[in-house]
Amino acid sequence: MRKVIMIGPDRFARGGMSTVIDIYLRSGYEADGRCQFLRTQCQGSFLRRSLVLIHSLMVYLGFLLSGRMLLLHAHVASGKSFWRKSIFICLAYIFRRPVIFHLHGGEFAQFVEERIPPWRKKFVLAVIAKADQVFALTLQAERWLLEVGNAKNVLVLPNPMIVPPRGNAPNRGKDVLFIGGIQREKGIYDLLDAFKMVLFTIPDARLVVCGAGDTAGVKASAQAIGIERKLHFAGWVNEAERNAWLASAGVYVLPSHFEQMPMSVLEAMAAGCPVVATRVAAVPEILDHQVSGRLVDVGDVSAMAAEIVATLSNSLLSQQLADEAYAVVSSRYEASRVVGQLKGQYTKYSAKKYK
Repeated sequence: MRKVIMIGPDRFARGGMSTVIDIYLRSGYEADGRCQFLRTQCQGSFLRRSLVLIHSLMVYLGFLLSGRMLLLHAHVASGKSFWRKSIFICLAYIFRRPVIFHLHGGEFAQFVEERIPPWRKKFVLAVIAKADQVFALTLQAERWLLEVGNAKNVLVLPNPMIVPPRGNAPNRGKDVLFIGGIQREKGIYDLLDAFKMVLFTIPDARLVVCGAGDTAGVKASAQAIGIERKLHFAGWVNEAERNAWLASAGVYVLPSHFEQMPMSVLEAMAAGCPVVATRVAAVPEILDHQVSGRLVDVGDVSAMAAEIVATLSNSLLSQQLADEAYAVVSSRYEASRVVGQLKGQYTKYSAKKYK
């Protein structure tokens, strides 16, 4: 029996792509023995990361040389992620095996068009153009892949989400919650400025920051604008800790400048936590403004503050938006549904359909 080989970062590594892969695996992706995941990156020292990559590459070569690989499904983002996966992808092309190029990462277009020399850009675009199938997370990425990447067979496939049963609406407090990498591109400094405005109307609000990154810079900025006493750093949180914060927060805020399909928004929706987010990438495709969430333009600090205040001030309306968001994530992004779509695509590459 020939297998589908999926490659990507370790399921327990930090980041949205790892979360997606973890959900696939928890949803039975490998259960029937027809699909196998190989990790190409993990947390740890350079030596440990190198050994993991080499081991997966050896296993992968074994599948290719024995003829036991049906196709390669590669989860790819910009930078080192692309270069690691390109080794596996090029080997699949050499052995004439089908390739699914699954694009993640909100800055991939900038990576290709602005951050690498022309000869590398030509190589990246050639890798994309040769893929038998390309998965995009957003309509914007789909357009770029078709117009710049010359991709064929582009399909917008959403990220999966394990949606828990709906419980009773909790008593939410005044915490404004941020989850993600603590860096400028994620809009954390915009959120600090917006939160200062929020405090004029809701002085008992608190900003909770979950994640790792430029904590020193954020602390210094918070101190400079006089809100450091209202700022709580929770550090990098595991799934249970994240769910606990989402269960109690008054609002989850995604102020990001670049995204594809942010898992944190889907997680907040599944937890029934009201969402305020920037109109970036797939977010407007996931949330309808004032129907299932509240949306603001990237960098519009005043609008962000106003929507946070509106969310914290009207718990009944905010819960209605959260209920609608829960219905959306349950119907469109539930993991078994997405995995079913994915495996439906796989069957196109085997006349025997795994028999």
